[in-house]
Amino acid sequence: DSASKALGDAGKKVDDTGEKIEGLGGKTSKLGDSFSELAGTLASAFGFSKFIGFLKDSVAAADEQAMANARLTNALRTVGDTSGETFEHLSKYATTLQKTTLFTDDAVNSTQAILVSMGRLTDTGVIDRATKAAADFATATGTDIVSAGELLAKAAQGNTAALARYGLVLDENLPKGEKFNATL
Repeated sequence: DSASKALGDAGKKVDDTGEKIEGLGGKTSKLGDSFSELAGTLASAFGFSKFIGFLKDSVAAADEQAMANARLTNALRTVGDTSGETFEHLSKYATTLQKTTLFTDDAVNSTQAILVSMGRLTDTGVIDRATKAAADFATATGTDIVSAGELLAKAAQGNTAALARYGLVLDENLPKGEKFNATL
């Protein structure tokens, strides 16, 4: 009968299609395994790349800290302070400011160095106040703390003209020390 033959042919085609689908399943499984292997390799490479980047950033940060420490040490030497106590105090204060401001301890140490070398400040209490004022000024004006420290160091020497550009005008009749205190 032709109906039986048609049914048999249809069954055979279904079986052939099933075998082809099973064959594709094996191929797609192998393709999936290949993609998984590639993804694993890429993830490992990317992870390694991130690790190398982390190491480079760590070395750069250590270099920045070493440079900031050297600047501060040299600045203290220029004013005759070689005891190490002032350096330790200022380093601790820089760490404290790093926790409470937008600035790194490296930037704070560099600012302290400028205040000591350019501003000729030697008293740790005054340096702390000036450093905090530099951080506040930098935050308020959108400048960096080192530039703010330079302005304050100039003010410590009596040159307050640069502060006028930022709207800080002090009485010109004030003695140099009082002008600086008024600036802080």
